[in-house]
Amino acid sequence: MDFKEYILSLILEQNPESILDIACCTGHYVRKLRESGWSGEYTGVDITRNFIEKAKELSPEEEFILGDARSISMDRKYDMVLLLGVIMHLDDYASAMDNAFEMSSNKVIVMTYATKLGYTYCKENGGMLNRYFTEEDIVKESPDGWSVERVEKFHGSRDRWVVVFDARN
Repeated sequence: MDFKEYILSLILEQNPESILDIACCTGHYVRKLRESGWSGEYTGVDITRNFIEKAKELSPEEEFILGDARSISMDRKYDMVLLLGVIMHLDDYASAMDNAFEMSSNKVIVMTYATKLGYTYCKENGGMLNRYFTEEDIVKESPDGWSVERVEKFHGSRDRWVVVFDARN
């Protein structure tokens, strides 16, 4: 199972009533979830206008909003917040993580690049920041009132962490 299939299985296992997908790109995950029978409420957010326009074209029945992971603010909480494939490209990734926790009432799922070298490092790649994380880097971002439910590492052309945070009630 690759990391995308794993993330879909995690979401379907939890069966959240609502999802906020921060950095949703063109809405890949919501389309796969709908194909699998998930019927919850979905909102996708991305900073790239072209992605949002394409997402609306591909999934006109869903809500897509132009916004930045570091500063987006919603007037409600969601059962689950997805922060998939974005924090590795942000200089201020902690703000995006803080926002995800703030807007979730139950679960936050984060996927990011994992370092093979055992320490955090950054590199510029054609103008795009690529930050690689250790497991400890991700886990330490868990604020008070949240616990780490699962941590999985996926190996491939780029190793990836998938971390599930759970709100302690």
